[in-house]
Amino acid sequence: LGMALTRAHAEGDLAGAITLQRELGALTSWWVCGPFDNERGAAFGHPLPAEQGFDPDATFDGKKRPIRWRPLPIAEAPGGVLDLGSLHRPQEQVAVVLACALLAERDVDALLALGCDGSFRVALDGRTLAAHDAQRAFARDQDRVLLPLRAGPNLLVITAMVQDGPHRLAARLRALDGAPLRDVQVSDAVTDLVAAANTTPRDVAGTLPRSTLDHLLAHAADGAAGAALRAATSLLLEHPDAPSTRRDRALAEQAMRTVDQDQRWIANSVHAATLFVA
Repeated sequence: LGMALTRAHAEGDLAGAITLQRELGALTSWWVCGPFDNERGAAFGHPLPAEQGFDPDATFDGKKRPIRWRPLPIAEAPGGVLDLGSLHRPQEQVAVVLACALLAERDVDALLALGCDGSFRVALDGRTLAAHDAQRAFARDQDRVLLPLRAGPNLLVITAMVQDGPHRLAARLRALDGAPLRDVQVSDAVTDLVAAANTTPRDVAGTLPRSTLDHLLAHAADGAAGAALRAATSLLLEHPDAPSTRRDRALAEQAMRTVDQDQRWIANSVHAATLFVA
Protein backbone atom coordinates (compact mmCIF):
# COMPACT_ATOMS: atom_id res chain seq x y z
CA LEU A 1 0.00 0.00 0.00
CA GLY A 2 2.85 2.39 0.76
CA MET A 3 4.33 1.92 -2.71
CA ALA A 4 0.88 2.30 -4.28
CA LEU A 5 0.37 5.54 -2.34
CA THR A 6 3.68 6.95 -3.57
CA ARG A 7 2.79 6.01 -7.13
CA ALA A 8 -0.70 7.54 -6.89
CA HIS A 9 0.76 10.88 -5.80
CA ALA A 10 3.45 10.74 -8.48
CA GLU A 11 0.75 10.19 -11.11
CA GLY A 12 -1.48 12.95 -9.77
CA ASP A 13 -4.25 10.57 -8.68
CA LEU A 14 -5.36 12.60 -5.66
CA ALA A 15 -8.61 10.70 -5.06
CA GLY A 16 -6.81 7.36 -5.21
CA ALA A 17 -4.05 8.64 -2.91
CA ILE A 18 -6.55 9.84 -0.30
CA THR A 19 -8.29 6.45 -0.37
CA LEU A 20 -4.96 4.69 0.18
CA GLN A 21 -3.96 7.10 2.95
CA ARG A 22 -7.14 6.25 4.83
CA GLU A 23 -6.61 2.54 4.22
CA LEU A 24 -3.14 2.87 5.75
CA GLY A 25 -4.61 4.67 8.75
CA ALA A 26 -2.72 7.92 8.07
CA LEU A 27 -3.33 10.63 10.68
CA THR A 28 -3.82 13.94 8.89
CA SER A 29 -6.28 15.80 11.15
CA TRP A 30 -4.26 17.78 13.70
CA TRP A 31 -3.98 20.96 15.68
CA VAL A 32 -0.44 22.34 15.74
CA CYS A 33 1.41 24.67 18.10
CA GLY A 34 4.85 26.07 17.38
CA PRO A 35 7.57 26.76 16.81
CA PHE A 36 9.05 26.43 20.27
CA ASP A 37 12.76 26.88 20.84
CA ASN A 38 14.92 23.78 20.32
CA GLU A 39 18.37 25.34 20.44
CA ARG A 40 20.93 22.50 20.34
CA GLY A 41 18.16 19.98 20.96
CA ALA A 42 17.16 21.47 24.31
CA ALA A 43 13.43 20.81 23.82
CA PHE A 44 13.96 17.07 24.18
CA GLY A 45 15.08 17.49 27.77
CA HIS A 46 11.80 18.85 29.14
CA PRO A 47 8.09 18.83 28.23
CA LEU A 48 6.85 21.92 26.44
CA PRO A 49 3.88 23.91 27.80
CA ALA A 50 1.60 22.91 24.91
CA GLU A 51 2.16 19.21 25.71
CA GLN A 52 0.18 19.62 28.94
CA GLY A 53 -3.42 19.07 27.85
CA PHE A 54 -5.24 21.11 25.22
CA ASP A 55 -6.59 24.64 25.56
CA PRO A 56 -7.44 26.26 22.20
CA ASP A 57 -7.35 29.72 23.78
CA ALA A 58 -3.94 29.38 25.47
CA THR A 59 -0.94 31.45 24.38
CA PHE A 60 2.66 30.28 24.79
CA ASP A 61 6.13 31.80 24.48
CA GLY A 62 7.42 30.61 21.11
CA LYS A 63 10.92 30.74 19.69
CA LYS A 64 10.52 34.28 18.34
CA ARG A 65 6.99 35.40 19.26
CA PRO A 66 3.86 34.32 21.16
CA ILE A 67 2.19 31.25 19.64
CA ARG A 68 -1.07 29.38 20.09
CA TRP A 69 -2.88 26.28 18.89
CA ARG A 70 -4.19 26.37 15.32
CA PRO A 71 -5.82 23.73 13.12
CA LEU A 72 -3.66 22.14 10.47
CA PRO A 73 -4.49 24.05 7.27
CA ILE A 74 -4.12 20.97 5.02
CA ALA A 75 -7.04 18.52 5.08
CA GLU A 76 -5.18 15.64 3.41
CA ALA A 77 -1.39 15.99 3.46
CA PRO A 78 0.22 14.50 0.32
CA GLY A 79 1.12 10.90 1.04
CA GLY A 80 0.13 11.45 4.66
CA VAL A 81 3.43 13.32 5.19
CA LEU A 82 3.14 16.62 7.06
CA ASP A 83 5.62 19.28 5.96
CA LEU A 84 5.88 21.01 9.32
CA GLY A 85 8.62 23.30 8.08
CA SER A 86 6.14 25.01 5.75
CA LEU A 87 3.92 25.90 8.71
CA HIS A 88 6.28 27.98 10.82
CA ARG A 89 9.14 30.46 10.89
CA PRO A 90 11.93 30.13 11.82
CA GLN A 91 12.55 26.60 10.55
CA GLU A 92 15.77 25.65 12.37
CA GLN A 93 16.34 24.70 16.01
CA VAL A 94 12.59 24.37 16.57
CA ALA A 95 9.98 22.06 18.07
CA VAL A 96 6.33 21.71 17.06
CA VAL A 97 3.54 20.08 19.07
CA LEU A 98 0.66 18.29 17.34
CA ALA A 99 -2.58 17.09 18.93
CA CYS A 100 -5.65 15.14 17.86
CA ALA A 101 -8.44 13.21 19.55
CA LEU A 102 -8.79 9.44 19.08
CA LEU A 103 -12.38 8.37 19.68
CA ALA A 104 -12.49 4.70 20.67
CA GLU A 105 -15.68 2.65 20.87
CA ARG A 106 -14.10 0.44 23.56
CA ASP A 107 -10.88 0.01 25.53
CA VAL A 108 -8.36 -1.10 22.91
CA ASP A 109 -4.61 -1.20 22.32
CA ALA A 110 -3.57 0.50 19.08
CA LEU A 111 -0.31 0.66 17.16
CA LEU A 112 1.06 4.09 16.25
CA ALA A 113 3.63 3.93 13.44
CA LEU A 114 5.67 7.13 13.26
CA GLY A 115 8.37 8.58 11.05
CA CYS A 116 9.95 12.03 11.34
CA ASP A 117 13.04 14.14 10.85
CA GLY A 118 14.94 14.57 14.09
CA SER A 119 13.65 13.71 17.57
CA PHE A 120 10.15 13.07 18.86
CA ARG A 121 8.06 12.51 21.98
CA VAL A 122 4.64 10.78 22.07
CA ALA A 123 2.09 11.22 24.87
CA LEU A 124 -1.40 9.80 25.28
CA ASP A 125 -3.85 11.22 27.81
CA GLY A 126 -1.08 13.14 29.53
CA ARG A 127 1.39 10.24 29.88
CA THR A 128 4.58 10.05 27.82
CA LEU A 129 4.75 6.68 26.09
CA ALA A 130 7.80 7.06 23.85
CA ALA A 131 10.65 9.47 23.16
CA HIS A 132 13.65 9.24 20.88
CA ASP A 133 16.52 11.71 20.66
CA ALA A 134 18.25 11.41 17.28
CA GLN A 135 19.43 13.42 14.32
CA ARG A 136 17.90 11.51 11.44
CA ALA A 137 16.17 11.96 8.11
CA PHE A 138 12.48 11.16 7.67
CA ALA A 139 11.32 7.70 6.63
CA ARG A 140 7.93 6.10 7.10
CA ASP A 141 7.28 3.89 10.14
CA GLN A 142 10.64 4.48 11.81
CA ASP A 143 9.19 3.89 15.28
CA ARG A 144 6.21 2.05 16.74
CA VAL A 145 4.34 3.02 19.90
CA LEU A 146 1.62 1.06 21.70
CA LEU A 147 -1.35 3.30 22.55
CA PRO A 148 -3.65 1.99 25.32
CA LEU A 149 -6.87 3.76 24.35
CA ARG A 150 -9.84 4.17 26.67
CA ALA A 151 -13.41 3.97 25.44
CA GLY A 152 -14.31 7.55 24.50
CA PRO A 153 -11.99 10.47 23.60
CA ASN A 154 -8.21 10.13 24.00
CA LEU A 155 -5.69 12.94 23.52
CA LEU A 156 -2.72 12.03 21.32
CA VAL A 157 0.14 14.54 21.44
CA ILE A 158 3.29 14.27 19.32
CA THR A 159 6.20 16.68 19.68
CA ALA A 160 8.54 16.82 16.66
CA MET A 161 11.94 18.45 17.12
CA VAL A 162 14.61 19.35 14.55
CA GLN A 163 17.83 21.33 14.57
CA ASP A 164 18.23 21.95 10.84
CA GLY A 165 17.06 20.63 7.49
CA PRO A 166 13.56 19.42 6.56
CA HIS A 167 10.87 19.04 9.23
CA ARG A 168 8.51 16.24 8.19
CA LEU A 169 6.30 13.81 10.06
CA ALA A 170 3.98 10.96 9.13
CA ALA A 171 1.92 8.93 11.59
CA ARG A 172 -0.61 6.18 11.11
CA LEU A 173 -2.84 4.11 13.36
CA ARG A 174 -3.38 0.35 13.11
CA ALA A 175 -4.46 -2.62 15.19
CA LEU A 176 -1.59 -4.47 16.86
CA ASP A 177 -1.70 -7.15 14.15
CA GLY A 178 -1.39 -4.50 11.43
CA ALA A 179 -5.05 -4.62 10.38
CA PRO A 180 -7.17 -1.47 10.00
CA LEU A 181 -8.50 -0.12 13.29
CA ARG A 182 -12.20 0.15 12.53
CA ASP A 183 -13.49 1.09 15.99
CA VAL A 184 -11.31 4.19 16.46
CA GLN A 185 -12.01 7.50 14.76
CA VAL A 186 -9.69 10.50 14.49
CA SER A 187 -11.06 13.95 15.26
CA ASP A 188 -9.74 17.51 15.21
CA ALA A 189 -13.00 18.97 16.57
CA VAL A 190 -12.28 21.34 19.46
CA THR A 191 -14.95 19.79 21.66
CA ASP A 192 -13.39 16.33 21.21
CA LEU A 193 -9.87 17.54 22.02
CA VAL A 194 -11.02 19.43 25.11
CA ALA A 195 -12.92 16.36 26.31
CA ALA A 196 -9.92 14.12 25.53
CA ALA A 197 -7.65 16.35 27.63
CA ASN A 198 -9.64 15.21 30.69
CA THR A 199 -9.20 11.48 30.02
CA THR A 200 -7.02 9.62 32.51
CA PRO A 201 -4.44 7.22 31.09
CA ARG A 202 -5.18 3.49 30.91
CA ASP A 203 -2.56 0.93 31.85
CA VAL A 204 -0.87 -0.89 28.97
CA ALA A 205 -2.28 -4.41 28.67
CA GLY A 206 -0.79 -5.68 25.41
CA THR A 207 2.66 -5.82 23.86
CA LEU A 208 3.89 -4.73 20.47
CA PRO A 209 4.52 -7.51 17.96
CA ARG A 210 8.19 -7.87 17.06
CA SER A 211 9.29 -5.81 14.09
CA THR A 212 11.72 -6.84 11.36
CA LEU A 213 14.43 -4.87 13.17
CA ASP A 214 13.63 -6.69 16.43
CA HIS A 215 14.12 -10.03 14.66
CA LEU A 216 17.39 -8.87 13.09
CA LEU A 217 18.73 -7.67 16.43
CA ALA A 218 17.81 -10.98 18.08
CA HIS A 219 19.57 -12.97 15.35
CA ALA A 220 22.59 -10.65 15.50
CA ALA A 221 22.80 -11.22 19.26
CA ASP A 222 22.98 -14.95 18.48
CA GLY A 223 25.99 -14.30 16.25
CA ALA A 224 24.33 -14.26 12.81
CA ALA A 225 26.69 -12.18 10.63
CA GLY A 226 24.13 -11.37 7.95
CA ALA A 227 21.61 -10.20 10.52
CA ALA A 228 24.22 -7.97 12.15
CA LEU A 229 24.96 -6.32 8.80
CA ARG A 230 21.28 -5.82 7.94
CA ALA A 231 20.50 -4.50 11.41
CA ALA A 232 23.44 -2.06 11.26
CA THR A 233 22.24 -0.79 7.89
CA SER A 234 18.65 -0.40 9.10
CA LEU A 235 19.73 1.48 12.21
CA LEU A 236 22.03 3.74 10.20
CA LEU A 237 19.52 4.66 7.49
CA GLU A 238 16.07 4.47 9.09
CA HIS A 239 16.20 3.94 12.86
CA PRO A 240 19.23 5.84 14.19
CA ASP A 241 20.01 5.69 17.89
CA ALA A 242 20.86 8.57 20.16
CA PRO A 243 24.56 9.55 19.84
CA SER A 244 25.33 7.91 23.20
CA THR A 245 24.01 4.51 22.07
CA ARG A 246 25.00 3.93 18.43
CA ARG A 247 24.16 0.24 18.02
CA ASP A 248 24.72 0.61 14.28
CA ARG A 249 28.46 1.09 14.77
CA ALA A 250 28.80 -1.89 17.12
CA LEU A 251 26.80 -4.13 14.78
CA ALA A 252 28.84 -3.00 11.76
CA GLU A 253 32.02 -3.88 13.66
CA GLN A 254 30.53 -7.29 14.47
CA ALA A 255 29.69 -7.82 10.79
CA MET A 256 33.20 -6.81 9.70
CA ARG A 257 34.60 -9.60 11.86
CA THR A 258 32.14 -12.31 10.86
CA VAL A 259 30.69 -11.87 7.35
CA ASP A 260 31.98 -13.79 4.34
CA GLN A 261 34.78 -12.22 2.33
CA ASP A 262 32.46 -11.22 -0.53
CA GLN A 263 30.36 -9.13 1.90
CA ARG A 264 33.28 -7.65 3.81
CA TRP A 265 33.37 -4.52 1.66
CA ILE A 266 29.68 -3.86 2.43
CA ALA A 267 30.30 -4.17 6.16
CA ASN A 268 33.35 -1.88 5.85
CA SER A 269 31.25 0.69 3.98
CA VAL A 270 28.45 0.62 6.56
CA HIS A 271 30.96 0.96 9.38
CA ALA A 272 32.66 3.90 7.64
CA ALA A 273 29.28 5.58 7.23
CA THR A 274 28.60 5.27 10.97
CA LEU A 275 31.77 7.23 11.65
CA PHE A 276 30.49 10.21 9.69
CA VAL A 277 27.04 10.35 11.30
CA ALA A 278 26.86 12.34 14.52
